[in-house]
Order: sequence, then structure tokens, then C-alpha cells
Amino acid sequence: MTSRAECRPTYTGTSFDEAFFYGFQLPSYTIAAARLGLSTDRWSATLFVDNLTNKVAKFDCQQHELPVQHPRLDPLYHDPSRGPSGLKSNYRF
Repeated sequence: MTSRAECRPTYTGTSFDEAFFYGFQLPSYTIAAARLGLSTDRWSATLFVDNLTNKVAKFDCQQHELPVQHPRLDPLYHDPSRGPSGLKSNYRF
């Protein structure tokens, strides 16, 4: 029997929105994924979580239709906590 543990952090550096509001700075963020597994010659089972810390990241912003003198920017959010987590299993006949 073999066991396996893995933690994979993914870092995204500071970026700038160029789609809706050119030059708006978006902050950096790190999202971590984890895997724990057991396997033999015939079967394997792995528990996985793709966002260990439930990090919510800003990835865009939009400008609302307000007077030109007072534009308002609202960030759009990407919520990886809604991503996959669960158990993966395989069996070889």
C-alpha cells in the first residue's frame, strides 16, 4: 500500500484590468489545493480540496453608468471555494 500527500499553492501576482476599466490594479492572491491518497495495485482513493482557505479573488471590475465626474468601480469576484472537492476512487479488474 502506498500513501500520498500533496499541497499545491498557486500564486497569481498583481494584475491590471484592461477589459472594462483600463489600468485598474487588481491585488495578488494565493489559492492552495490539497490531496491525500492511498493506493494498491488494484485500487486507489484520493480526498481532494481545490481551495483549502476559501480564498475569494478579485479578477475584474466594471464601471457603472454614473455622471462622468463621479464614476464608481465595483470589483467582480472569482470564488474558487465553489470549485471541486470530494473523493476520487479507482478500481482495476
